[in-house]
Amino acid sequence: MKLKDYIVDRWLTWRTGKSKSERDWIAWYEANVVYRASTIPNMFMHFEHVIIVDTDKFMAEDPLAWRPCEDAQQYFWPAKDLDNTAVWRFERVRKDRWDDKWHLDMMYGEDRVFVATNNSKDAVMIALKYGS
Repeated sequence: MKLKDYIVDRWLTWRTGKSKSERDWIAWYEANVVYRASTIPNMFMHFEHVIIVDTDKFMAEDPLAWRPCEDAQQYFWPAKDLDNTAVWRFERVRKDRWDDKWHLDMMYGEDRVFVATNNSKDAVMIALKYGS
């Protein structure tokens, strides 16, 4: 690593409060998850597999935050590298009867947790362990 790159990295870490790996994760997430989409297929358009999981099986018992349970964390960053990781989103959605897609609906929808991945083996395991 060149001295200039090291200095820039240290300055960015100090300025943002995030390490280089955290900044890489945020950049990857913003490039792959379209979090301003109106439908779930559009939100996860860069992923092959989108799984609806059961919140009781998938979420840890934490009164202060929504987070995956210990067993489920093996499928997500930082346990997996960015090329092979899965992402999860907690969204309020409704199933549209016309196009049979999940649409984001903050007023009248129901809460669902979606997991998206490009890894077929992980998709099968997530669907079997945590699927609803």
